[in-house]
Amino acid sequence: MITQCPKCQKTQNIPDAYNGREIKCTACKQPFEAIPYLDIVVSQLPPDPPATSPSPPRPPEEPALCGVLMFLAWLIGIISILGALPTFGASLTGIIPALLLAWAAQVLRLLSKK
Repeated sequence: MITQCPKCQKTQNIPDAYNGREIKCTACKQPFEAIPYLDIVVSQLPPDPPATSPSPPRPPEEPALCGVLMFLAWLIGIISILGALPTFGASLTGIIPALLLAWAAQVLRLLSKK
């Protein structure tokens, strides 16, 4: 087995029968307990970090089409309202497509969450 002197750090190859016994270092002549080198290295390793809990799952991202549909619905709605201002009447031909686009965006958003 291989052991290491704790005083001078010299490694030595000794018979397994000396495991756990007190021996003298061949380099510095200091007595020490013969422990297998692997056990010494493992005991000097830092402790394992505590287990961390996994981060919560991220919500699914909305499809890009939802944003495009909502923008188009907003744009058509604004244009229809601005077009109807001079006559003070509501232009249903512009508002209905805007509502349909907003509805389609909401349906697409709900379907993407499943």
